[in-house]
Amino acid sequence: MELIYATTNKHKFAGAKQALAGTDINLIAPDKTLPDVPEIQSDDQQVVSVDKAIKYYDLLKRPLVVMDSGLFIDELGGFPGIYTKYVRHYRY
Repeated sequence: MELIYATTNKHKFAGAKQALAGTDINLIAPDKTLPDVPEIQSDDQQVVSVDKAIKYYDLLKRPLVVMDSGLFIDELGGFPGIYTKYVRHYRY
């Protein structure tokens, strides 16, 4: 089975490719011009991931997988959670 991993992050792709080694899943890197899709703002990680998958499917029209992650720190009430990317780019 061929499956596109809709990411522009080469490190995420390499890790996923390695994790699937020895399976019947052939993970394919997307075209180098894969655009970032607008990410909805939601505190629900599943809602964000499903929305991202639908948007990429609308662009590619092929079976694909997306990954969305977060960093949840209990002592900070779960912050930054799914907003890790935005916090990383914030300048103090």
